[in-house]
Amino acid sequence: MNTWKSINVSPQAYRAFSDPKRSAMKIGLVIVMAVAAMPARADDDAVKRELAAQYQKVTVAFQNKDVKAYDALLAPDFANHLPNGKTLSRQQVLADFQRQSANSREVTWTRKIEKLENAPEGMLATVSGKFHGLVTDPQGKEHKFEMAATTKDLWEKASGSWRLKRADLQKMDANMDGKSLSAPERK
Repeated sequence: MNTWKSINVSPQAYRAFSDPKRSAMKIGLVIVMAVAAMPARADDDAVKRELAAQYQKVTVAFQNKDVKAYDALLAPDFANHLPNGKTLSRQQVLADFQRQSANSREVTWTRKIEKLENAPEGMLATVSGKFHGLVTDPQGKEHKFEMAATTKDLWEKASGSWRLKRADLQKMDANMDGKSLSAPERK
């Protein structure tokens, strides 16, 4: 039984693909079709650089206490999911950002994209980050604060720019003045 005919291929197409003289053309066509159908690789260096630049913008916004700049990096439906099952809305995160950045100085905040994957809504980045700075408590006393965290962040590209849609805190080790403040790991 002829498989080409069983799937209703025209006689011209059947002859074109069964002619040995055209095998190079067939291979070339298959390669072109396969490459065209491939989604962008999640570990594409260009995407990684673009997202690393977005994380750097978050750091600069925090250092400059610039809530508007941070707000511009978030998707309208952004949510932050914590290991305890709670979810913070975009507005709650912006309020926390404003409060925390206003009470911090000498901040360094570095991040490394450990893994990058394609996701239905964009790119999923597994990121490790380290934060160091001085924070002032409500009584006006300054403390040394350090944090190492791992998050899974969903980024979506809209109007040519990456915006953070979702952040899932996976693990956090934090200390203030050398005393642990760590949260449990997400399972």
